[in-house]
Amino acid sequence: KPKQWESLSVPQRSTGNGTFDKNGWYYYSVCDDKGYNYKCKIVRYKEVKGNPTVDTLPELINSFGSNTTNPCWVMLKNGKEYLFFSSDREGGNGGMDLWYTMLKNNGTFDSPKNISSLNSLENEITPWFDLDSNRLYFSSTWHYGYGGYDVFYSEVNDKLQFSKPKNVGIPINNSANDLYYFRQGDSVFVSSNRLGSLSKKNPTCCSDIYFAVVE
Repeated sequence: KPKQWESLSVPQRSTGNGTFDKNGWYYYSVCDDKGYNYKCKIVRYKEVKGNPTVDTLPELINSFGSNTTNPCWVMLKNGKEYLFFSSDREGGNGGMDLWYTMLKNNGTFDSPKNISSLNSLENEITPWFDLDSNRLYFSSTWHYGYGGYDVFYSEVNDKLQFSKPKNVGIPINNSANDLYYFRQGDSVFVSSNRLGSLSKKNPTCCSDIYFAVVE
């Protein structure tokens, strides 16, 4: 039976969207979701010899008054560590945008950079980096797709330049919302509220986890 991670639970707030770095820090989102008007910030957690440490990332990352969420840590082939995330902070293209920051050797963060070649007037969220293919996957409501949020990817080169986004296509995407794409081995996973999902109100009210085997 799954157990609640009590050290990460915050009363009357939602926690989720987790990612580990190489040093054992667990980055995740803490969200105030009163009235479904989500306002999130990124926090990290680490336990050393039984002593838990919770560290809210600085305002350099959690820009005041903004919604900052969906952390994705990755060490690229150049040996540098990066934290990708989504935020509606100032300096973006509109709505939620994709951003990244480099983690310095002293444990601090570089100034976040907006991935303007991927961002749009609407929302780009749930980034996930695939080291095997050097692709950044994310979901967007703007780029050409099938409706709602679709999953896209961008080829990333050694200079951290991002190619034009490409839709991953059917059957991963459909006319509903398709989010939180990631790949493990020969399987890909996505969260979707497509027809066929378990529902409590209407056929597309709620999301389920789907997977497909990559040939």
